[in-house]
Amino acid sequence: MEDVALLLVPVLIFGLNLGLWRLARGYTRFAGVMMFVLSALIASPLIGMLSWEMMRTDIETSYAGSDGDAFFAIGAVLLNGVVALVGAVAAALRGPVVPAQAPVEQAERVRLRSD
Repeated sequence: MEDVALLLVPVLIFGLNLGLWRLARGYTRFAGVMMFVLSALIASPLIGMLSWEMMRTDIETSYAGSDGDAFFAIGAVLLNGVVALVGAVAAALRGPVVPAQAPVEQAERVRLRSD
């Protein structure tokens, strides 16, 4: 289970933030930034607890065994915080989404004198 956790947790972190990036495109800059801030504040502890539980499959009595679980959980929390911070900065710097212009129909086109 530990090998799966080492692969699944980073995929979960990047997938969550990529989903937020795609979702934030339809909102204003402030709302997009707040999505990433909430990801850092709410999702980071949840990811830390999830990774702690995934790494702690069997209870070991050695201090070194539980140390690695704690370091992995803290690293997962910090990774999500850094990725969410980068996403918040990118969402704040991104320009507004401009809707695509429909092609002008021949009937709606303004006729000029030279036509």
